[in-house]
Amino acid sequence: MKIGYKNLKILAVLYAFVPIIVFYAGWLNIIAAIVFIALSASAIFFFIKNASHRDGKFKSITLSKKQIIIIAVIAFVWCFMAGQGGFVHQSTDHAARNTIFKNIIAYDWPVTFDNGNVMMCYYIAHWMVPALFGKLALLISGSTRAAYIVGNVALLLWSSLGCFIVLLLTAMITNTGKKPMFFIAIFMFIFFSGLDIVGVLLLKKVNLINGDIHLEWWNKIWMQYSSNTTCLYWVYNQCIVPWIIILCIINETKLKNLALLAILAFPYGPLPFLGIVIICILKAVSVLCKAIKAKNIGAFFKDAFSPQNILGFLAVAPVYMLYYTANVVVASTGAGTSAGSGSKMGFRVYDKYVAAFKAKDVKTLINYAKWYTIFMILEGGLYAAVVLKRSKPNMVFIGTLISLLIIPVFQLGGSADFCMRVSIPGLVYLCIAFIQVVIAEMPEWGEYGTFSNCVRHKKLLAAALIIFIIGSVTPATEVKRELLGTVSTPYSDIMKHFDEVDPVSGNNFLAKNYKESDFYKYFGKKSK
Repeated sequence: MKIGYKNLKILAVLYAFVPIIVFYAGWLNIIAAIVFIALSASAIFFFIKNASHRDGKFKSITLSKKQIIIIAVIAFVWCFMAGQGGFVHQSTDHAARNTIFKNIIAYDWPVTFDNGNVMMCYYIAHWMVPALFGKLALLISGSTRAAYIVGNVALLLWSSLGCFIVLLLTAMITNTGKKPMFFIAIFMFIFFSGLDIVGVLLLKKVNLINGDIHLEWWNKIWMQYSSNTTCLYWVYNQCIVPWIIILCIINETKLKNLALLAILAFPYGPLPFLGIVIICILKAVSVLCKAIKAKNIGAFFKDAFSPQNILGFLAVAPVYMLYYTANVVVASTGAGTSAGSGSKMGFRVYDKYVAAFKAKDVKTLINYAKWYTIFMILEGGLYAAVVLKRSKPNMVFIGTLISLLIIPVFQLGGSADFCMRVSIPGLVYLCIAFIQVVIAEMPEWGEYGTFSNCVRHKKLLAAALIIFIIGSVTPATEVKRELLGTVSTPYSDIMKHFDEVDPVSGNNFLAKNYKESDFYKYFGKKSK
């Protein structure tokens, strides 16, 4: 069965767009809803009309029905073990996400509290479609528990569909070898990670190995680059669609869909969206340089300002910009403190760097520089070295590496969310480039006899596999923690989260003065 990039990309765009349309239907006033749903439908129409297999560097993938089913099962199991649906033990971040999801099911839209004076304001797009099924179950049964269970089953299936698209795209754009190695590519995407265990051992942080905290928190400067599995286990609502979008962007050869694809990530999290914007700018500059060299600037602007790009931007950007800014708290922080626009919590150079610089503490600054360097080597430097050894550097890849060097310098809010989330697209770009090198280096089985002989003749492949295996300890630890939690926790306790819950609380998720916001004035549904 041949799956073309055109059809897979259409599925990807619909997967990202449908929840946005559902949000518009439930959160916007009738006029705004009609306008922005019409703009969304127009963007989708022109996108499908102008879609072509030629848009992708990798144009298709051929899989048997059995292989497709296996990939779908892998996506489902990955999501199930990550706690999607809540049928196994979940990471601690799921507590707030479960509450948000159940509030979306149980309350009228837009979700408001305190007699309609406080509105839920968060990156809720990923939950919109599963919440519809939950609401339908609530309407039919009148039971919130039944509604939560139906909604969570729908969430598990919806997330699995998203990850299925991710894995198909990964298989397609890493098919660079003589022989298709789809499952190796998929396995490497799921288990791709920085070499956190090395940092843990360097600092002798035994508590991370034996405890229930993920290994990424090893660095002395409190910065973190999350593995793909870590993202799914902790912040699935901010990673699944951004993964889909960045994989499409990596494969796109033209600009005619770039702005549309990028803006679709915005409702799923401003921080991953920022990482995607960085890569899109790099890609646009690269294409512009080629257009100038070919004396074909007209074609550049025609592609950049395509109908789907313009309509897609107009369909998404105005609503979500005002929606997020309805609350002065724009970004969630894992530490439970707000990341708003205040002087202490807003966007800034990392606090510890500034404090040491102001105190003229040279010793501390040197120590920070040391651990920053070690962090960069372990979290991406070794992977980048493998890629650059095998591939000719290009502007987009080099620019992405530079962005990954710069991102940890900055902070938003009281935690490391800016570092962890803005880096998601760049790390996926590095992941895909690394997988492409490994697949290209893989010899035909039997070419040198045994596998060990194959590796001996392929020193770069051997080095790459060693780096990958050491890095895979981190996602393996994530899987181990939740497996052990599931086995050791009474199942009745695991299922408790389907019970009634209190309304969402915390500045991260609520707009307390939203009726004074432009979102409410121009777009918001006037709640009773």
